[in-house]
Amino acid sequence: MTVLQKLIETRPNFQPGSEDWSPRGWALSPPGLDWIDKHAKGHALEIGCGWSTCVLAEKCEKVFSCDVREEKYTGITAWLQEHFPELVAKIQPHVGPSTDLINTAHGPSQPVEFLLVDGLHAYPLPQIDWFFGAQHLMVGGYVMLDDRKLWSAGSLIEFLKEEPEWLLTWQDLNTAVFRLIKPFDPNKGHRRQPYLMARSSGVRGAAMRRAQGGCAGGMCSSRKKRPLARDGEE
Repeated sequence: MTVLQKLIETRPNFQPGSEDWSPRGWALSPPGLDWIDKHAKGHALEIGCGWSTCVLAEKCEKVFSCDVREEKYTGITAWLQEHFPELVAKIQPHVGPSTDLINTAHGPSQPVEFLLVDGLHAYPLPQIDWFFGAQHLMVGGYVMLDDRKLWSAGSLIEFLKEEPEWLLTWQDLNTAVFRLIKPFDPNKGHRRQPYLMARSSGVRGAAMRRAQGGCAGGMCSSRKKRPLARDGEE
């Protein structure tokens, strides 16, 4: 029996404060967990722990996991000790804000092949988790983004769909998976981001004025501005 099959059979709840098991206890949607079960490998970086932590421990060599709630790791470790004790040592739990744990100075010591962004969803935390996490992801690796129904995660997914470095490989109503097909550049300029440029009306207007020799819509940028009047002048 696989870890995922045992999770579905026993339905452990690693979410403190939730008395009854529910899909929220999965952390990820069932299709998302199934994708991890079939495709995850190598070293993994996980932001937000839960059932995914257990599945990653079975499929990957090492799991660098971040979460703000220590009691969740207590439940995960207890469940694994009961059913799959050999997997406990493969998890490196780190308790605290992901922003303090996954930057390049404190993150995994080697590149990862799988990145899960499913931590806190208040804006702009998914964007921050993706930005720092992607710097650990090797070319050819995958990033999974969860809770796309929330604008914070959903807008990031729409942004990545137009980035040439990222290839959408799988999605459902709640989750999306992208493959990194070119090296990630954390210093990439805004003019090289299609999603940003297409939605920046001020930038498009400036580009239009430049293309038209400084004039657009009857307004000419070469017109001199009237100097400010000094005290006592009109």
